[in-house]
Amino acid sequence: MKRNTIIIAIAIVAIFITGSLVTTLTSAQRFGTIETTNWKDDAQTIISIPVETGTFAYDNLNRDEAMPHGPNSISLTDEGNVLVGNWVNNTATELSLAGDVTNTVKFAEATAINDVRKVQGRYYALDRTADGTQVVSDIGEKTKAEKNTFRFSAIDASASVGEIATADIEGRERALDRSNRQRPDNLSISPGRPFGDDAKSLKVWRGKTMIAEWNAANPIAETRLIGSLGNGDFFVVVYEMMGSDRILFDQRVIRFDAEGNIVNMGRVPQDQYYNVANDTALSADGNVYVLMPLEKSMDVIRLNFRSELPDLKVPEPTVEALEPEAAAIALSLPSTTRSQIEGVANYYFTTTTNVPANRVTATCRVKPSYITGAGNYLSVPYSWGGFDSPQDFANKMAGSTVYYAGHVAGYYSSCPRQPAGADCSGAVGQLWKNPGHPFSTSSVVSSGYASVIDWTQLRKGDGLNYAGRHIFAYVSGAYGNSFSTWEATADPGTHRMLAWTRLWSDVRNYQPIRYNGLSITNPTARMSATSSYGIQWENSTGTYQVSPGGSVVFTFDAARSSANIGSVDGWTWKINGTEVRTGVSRFNYTLGRGSHDVSLKITNTDGGTSTTSLRIIVNEVQIIVRPTIGSYSWGSTPTANVYFNGTVNGTNFVVGSTRLFFCNSSNTCYEQPSSLVSVTSATRLSVRNVRLARGYWTMFARNAAGDSPRSSSFYVR
Repeated sequence: MKRNTIIIAIAIVAIFITGSLVTTLTSAQRFGTIETTNWKDDAQTIISIPVETGTFAYDNLNRDEAMPHGPNSISLTDEGNVLVGNWVNNTATELSLAGDVTNTVKFAEATAINDVRKVQGRYYALDRTADGTQVVSDIGEKTKAEKNTFRFSAIDASASVGEIATADIEGRERALDRSNRQRPDNLSISPGRPFGDDAKSLKVWRGKTMIAEWNAANPIAETRLIGSLGNGDFFVVVYEMMGSDRILFDQRVIRFDAEGNIVNMGRVPQDQYYNVANDTALSADGNVYVLMPLEKSMDVIRLNFRSELPDLKVPEPTVEALEPEAAAIALSLPSTTRSQIEGVANYYFTTTTNVPANRVTATCRVKPSYITGAGNYLSVPYSWGGFDSPQDFANKMAGSTVYYAGHVAGYYSSCPRQPAGADCSGAVGQLWKNPGHPFSTSSVVSSGYASVIDWTQLRKGDGLNYAGRHIFAYVSGAYGNSFSTWEATADPGTHRMLAWTRLWSDVRNYQPIRYNGLSITNPTARMSATSSYGIQWENSTGTYQVSPGGSVVFTFDAARSSANIGSVDGWTWKINGTEVRTGVSRFNYTLGRGSHDVSLKITNTDGGTSTTSLRIIVNEVQIIVRPTIGSYSWGSTPTANVYFNGTVNGTNFVVGSTRLFFCNSSNTCYEQPSSLVSVTSATRLSVRNVRLARGYWTMFARNAAGDSPRSSSFYVR
């Protein structure tokens, strides 16, 4: 009997290509908008009130270097009305679904209300304060006489992410951050973390048991439970991070049943004029309402839910080359490092300056809210157009020329004495060693001071910029729904340069940018790829052969991918342009027929990147091994010297090369003519016009690899 053999015809070629993938864009950019579905598909407008009526006030609508804001939270009352909180005037306005104002209450002592509720006839507001605490105030319906204040100082990193979760009749309110890790119905969700292996996975828990998991198309930047119904259905808001060089979101509301199955989904339109802190509310009948501030009106919409949502499309950016002068600036900027940027930030946050009484008030400017009188104050106040370092500010407060401490309401040329402090772009300029306010939010990229980067490249000291509105320095995104910043901001309750925390949804339409004078050390990317399964043959050059329909399983490994592996904090694996893994651990991946480009991009804590690539071409070859015969059947009872037909089942039958033999009890074998043997598949052949003598017979099949074992015997009568 012949030994098994393998016939090899075509090879697989693996080509390694090393190099660096450059994703930084050294240019200004113009952007379109997300292509969304029609509003008629996504939502219905329920209430629309022009902002000119005065019922709902906006602020910073037309002021450069300041984010517009106004109504920023929505909830539903027991009566089925809509309650809207407005941090411009610290009011809560109750409206019927017909749009009629039924009541307005003002939280007179609040700084910047972040969320509002009405519980058993009492109004509650979550107030954000500049010292990082959160305050829950309540006020009796239609009266200011009764009010109590409850302070919370340990609420997940920052007051800016607060939401009132419950308020019981005894006044023991509970304020939570927007990840809402505690709920009366014992539901919780894993907070969105756009970086890491689990970036696209939403998990819902009941107690310690995971009851639902949904995998998004994009990294999930933010998640929030908005409530549940009496039948156990619950609703989750999900912000999927979209785009790369401008931060955009696909904001969905997902309805789950009590067992964790998805019922349907709704999509929040992309048209909000500014970010709303708490923009969704669930009614008892399962409707979801969204607060939509538009440029000319304050709208409340009701989402339409569907079993499936179409994908959103993000337009490709249009890249413009830098002007020669801007390019020259980019080449001549002062050099700095991330540690030096952090040192400047800490200098702001640890420096105390005495503000004399004659530097506190002025008739032609709006003083920062935290400066209540003469005294010592940390950091530097917000001052529109300013660029003071802590030392500059201290010198102005102690000098003979009178400067006022900050100004939060815009241009100040009419003041007889100018204010001192720093605005958003002035503070970032100081962090980047560019004092003197050389750029604005509108010019920081186009004038050559910074370049747009992919949001996944954000590292400590990089910037997030919204041209014409605001800029700040990114610190880290390790807090789930939120991330930490260094910024000078005129938002209510702040009015100074401070370490702050923002929600990811706060930065819709922001561009991630990197200072062009930043000194970065790049790592060195390396990968290994080892075949481990499904290989018939391989030689020393990495050439493989697989049979038709076969595949190759590779083990990819980045554990030895960098000379300075200790500083690497990001690994992105792509196969044929599709991301398949983020992480340093080795993993298996099956490659079938075709050409496959495998790339590994690593990023270190400094923001430096390096990429290595591998091309694998998989070609199928016809691999022949000896056949087997398992069973057979005849169309009629075999009779001596009478023609009969039948089928034979087995393995490794090859068209054009499989032959069939019949052997008698004397072990004399006769080949059936090839014209009468047809291979219908690798496991089946048919045979015609068989004519045998009386007695017991067996069969075997033969191909180029050898003979099959003999079949079981059959009798010809």
